[in-house]
Amino acid sequence: MVAVSTDDPSVVGQFLSDGGVAVDGIYQSNLEPLGIMGTPTVLVVNAHGKVEEEFLGKLSDAGERKLLAVLGSPGAGETRPEKR
Repeated sequence: MVAVSTDDPSVVGQFLSDGGVAVDGIYQSNLEPLGIMGTPTVLVVNAHGKVEEEFLGKLSDAGERKLLAVLGSPGAGETRPEKR
């Protein structure tokens, strides 16, 4: 998994690390040429470069569970207490 952001890679790396997210690489780029018009955007791309899933904006709890399931995360089936 890689991260692409307009922000400095060291800042993104710290943010991801603080959130418990491990990535294989962090790249800084203008997102518009990639077809990304807003953040956060998560693209799940297969080995052939085809986008299989797209997640846009802040995800609901169900959206987070779906993303975790797509990524094969062991916490995909867990529920979290509702935020109040």
